[in-house]
Amino acid sequence: MRKTNTLYLLIFMVVAITATSCSTSKRVDKGIKKYYANTIPEKIKGNDYISFNVENTLPANVISETKKTKNKLLPALFYWKWRTENTSVINNMMPIQYFTSSFVAAANSKKIKDKLNGGTLAITVKENPSNFVYVDDGWMVFVLLAYFGKESITIEPSNTKFSVNYSISYPSGETKTGLISTYNINREKAPRYFQNVKGFTREYLASCDNNIKAMAKDLVNDLVVQLVTD
Repeated sequence: MRKTNTLYLLIFMVVAITATSCSTSKRVDKGIKKYYANTIPEKIKGNDYISFNVENTLPANVISETKKTKNKLLPALFYWKWRTENTSVINNMMPIQYFTSSFVAAANSKKIKDKLNGGTLAITVKENPSNFVYVDDGWMVFVLLAYFGKESITIEPSNTKFSVNYSISYPSGETKTGLISTYNINREKAPRYFQNVKGFTREYLASCDNNIKAMAKDLVNDLVVQLVTD
């Protein structure tokens, strides 16, 4: 009887882990869409000497796409270990609205216009530092009909750096191209007690929007260095 009950418990755990992994991607996507109010910005605002261009890996009308990218389960007789990962790719237009205003303000502060010698600056954004991986990592030990274990849920940034391409067009017709980079300051985050997936996701994205403003300033600093050394 004990063996049968233990077997039922093990089968239940397999089904539960698999089902949770499949539903997580949908709940994460719902959290992303709700945070951005299901609205994709249509225009990118620059100024008289800076323009912005955004390249996307997603269709223009898709806010985000979350897919299960890892589902590892190690079931032993008395010890189980699992790790599931759901990777979210967010439309690059979503955080750009926070990035551009900060970039322009920092550029004005650093007098980039004077350093361009009459040229215009075009910034092309191909990466999104807000992309992340939703990780469910845990283990469990079985002793007869009892069991104990630990589960850890975190959101981790997908990349460690944030880079954008730039192009400067001078009145003479000459152009200069380059790449400016900074570290992705978004950090791993764990949910608060009793916080659901959608709420946890929205809270992480809010911190990303604040962080991208700081990263925009770092990119301007890198641009200054490149303009001065040339």
